[in-house]
Amino acid sequence: MWTQQAYLKGSATEGFDFFGSSVAIDGDTVVVGAQGENGGIAGVNGNEADNTASGSGAAYIFTRDVSDVWSQQAYLKASNPEMNDNFGGAVAIDGDTVVVVGQREDSGATGVNSDESNNDFMDAGAGYVFVRDGGGTWSQQAYLKSPTPQDDQRLTFAAVCGDRVILSADNYDPSGAGDPSPDGAGFLFERNGSGLWAEVATFTRSNPLFVPLVGLNVALSEDFVILGTNTDPGGGVGVNPRPHDGNTFGAIYIFDLDFEPGYSVEAPVGNELTSGFDVLDFGTGVVGEVSAIQTVTITNTSGVTLNGLSVSVDGDAADDVLIDTSNLGSSLAIGASGTFDVRLCHTIEGPRWATIKISSDEVPEDPFLVSVLGEGIIGVPIEIISTALNGNTFTIWFTGDPAISKWTFSGFEDLSGLPEDKTSLTTLQELSPGSYQAEIDVTGEASPYFLQVSR
Repeated sequence: MWTQQAYLKGSATEGFDFFGSSVAIDGDTVVVGAQGENGGIAGVNGNEADNTASGSGAAYIFTRDVSDVWSQQAYLKASNPEMNDNFGGAVAIDGDTVVVVGQREDSGATGVNSDESNNDFMDAGAGYVFVRDGGGTWSQQAYLKSPTPQDDQRLTFAAVCGDRVILSADNYDPSGAGDPSPDGAGFLFERNGSGLWAEVATFTRSNPLFVPLVGLNVALSEDFVILGTNTDPGGGVGVNPRPHDGNTFGAIYIFDLDFEPGYSVEAPVGNELTSGFDVLDFGTGVVGEVSAIQTVTITNTSGVTLNGLSVSVDGDAADDVLIDTSNLGSSLAIGASGTFDVRLCHTIEGPRWATIKISSDEVPEDPFLVSVLGEGIIGVPIEIISTALNGNTFTIWFTGDPAISKWTFSGFEDLSGLPEDKTSLTTLQELSPGSYQAEIDVTGEASPYFLQVSR
């Protein structure tokens, strides 16, 4: 016999919050959307009494303990709450990952974690990914947008399975021009082992007739994406009937996620990468400098020539990732290989990330994804205390941190133009905390000796 176990209410629900406008459950965790909630404070567990953003929306997390007692675990708000965004209009959960849709969010950003502060497209919609750590604390992990946001696109529903999220859009015009009667679509995002997300595919129905797909719903499993619409014009019954007869019968579209990219990717040569999981790590670099080159090799392992081969970048640091595809070309014959070079500009302090997408016309639905990581640091000033020359050894005494400074040493007469590095530090000794002695072998170098330290 079924019995009611709990009656759940948000900790700060008010009239017209529409608490319960969306619900999802996985195990002992329930997520509830309240798309009309008025809080204007971003983040998790903020001030619930705030009412400065009417209709911005919220979501609530509830958990059940071993005694079957339910309690609220978190109060979720978008990282950019604004009036009438309807955050919480749709929710989804899988394990420790929750997706909340702001159905009428207005940013014109694209992809993942782009600029969420503008309001270029009214009611474009956005998805927000939250994750729970081992201590039960929730935090926002990603901000997801359509690749072609436009006015009234309305990201309507969401589904999550493992490291994949699908968001549906009522209105989708692939040209981005905002056709007044566009079709619907589903946008698939994937998360790699470092917790970084990327938009990897767009799904549309096979017989678009530009009938707005109001209520386009989605489902997601490890192997399939399902798009459902109640306004599809297809007639007939069963599987694969006639495509349309002009009425609004509704339909289900099933897409297979068992993709084969058609190429192997190595960086460096001999180290094969796995799409969505491997990383080009550029480590730390002083702000203002550009990293060393990492070369990526692509080999065509498919049975056809790969045409329309392209490399693009998405993510937080996309503008700072330099891609040189001059050695790659736009096509690869069967078994052929090509390379492209990647560098990271350290433009700001702190960790940076981006996702490189490799795709071709032959397998457009499944780009190969490689993450880029790096961190910009502010160099500690170096102060030269004194120098001395003893035979072929030039000694410098200084204070600072040599680990994050770039040393350029050479012997030459004209100091107006510095040559390439010719000699590196031969020995480095810490005399006391923050105080160092460096020795350089100057055999064969012409005096005077000049030392440049850049930060």
